[in-house]
Amino acid sequence: MIDGPRRYFNVAHASDYTATTPSWIEERLRSGVLPYRWAGNRRVILRRDLDALMMGLPEEKGLCDPPAFMARCMGG
Repeated sequence: MIDGPRRYFNVAHASDYTATTPSWIEERLRSGVLPYRWAGNRRVILRRDLDALMMGLPEEKGLCDPPAFMARCMGG
């Protein structure tokens, strides 16, 4: 059991924490946007780096186009 909030994440947990997909996290790791460390032969991402990444994304407001998969489902 983890006491207190988690501070370190692997790719799968990082995607859960940020409500994204593992492939989105992988892209940021490989492009150098998201730093990581090696521990136990796994990439470990710090919560502060995930928070900084998410806070650095542009904020969106107002209406937006539906995602591409929804357009396909709706016959568009």
